[in-house]
Amino acid sequence: MLVIGFDPGLTSTGWCVLDTDKQKIIDSGVIKTCNIRQREERLFAIRQSTKAILQGYMRMDPQVAIEDFIFQKRKTRCGEEVPLKSAELLNRVVQVIVSVCWDLGIEVSLYPAPDVKGAIAAYERADKEAMRKAVKLRLSEIPRPSHIVDAAAVALYHADLSVIGSRAVAEVRG
Repeated sequence: MLVIGFDPGLTSTGWCVLDTDKQKIIDSGVIKTCNIRQREERLFAIRQSTKAILQGYMRMDPQVAIEDFIFQKRKTRCGEEVPLKSAELLNRVVQVIVSVCWDLGIEVSLYPAPDVKGAIAAYERADKEAMRKAVKLRLSEIPRPSHIVDAAAVALYHADLSVIGSRAVAEVRG
């Protein structure tokens, strides 16, 4: 199975193409938009880059896994809880990646970061170094930078859940 993992970010979106049968990274990179001033232009650049990456693997029938995040809220002076601005922006990046997947007919799954960290590094609040070590244990290579590590981790998590799901189906059918 081929899983393409994404670690979304407005200035740096990590991605990783993982061959789950060989437990090997085929390709990886970071979509960088820090030199683009307008938010909408950044989102468009992320969309175009994501589309190009996915189209390059269409013949291999990929699945996509995206690290999602837990919405954080802050209280206003009036006591209302509103989403943090950064959470809103990150959600837009996730939406862009999901829309590209849907446009191309690619199966996409979103996973909360604490779930991914808990499964891969055995601690829901694992830091970047702990995630790097945990991914290295599984893939025997250390992807760099950390955005690629997180993309690899979410791809591994998706693959693990797919294996568990297929075993459960086999047991029910068995």
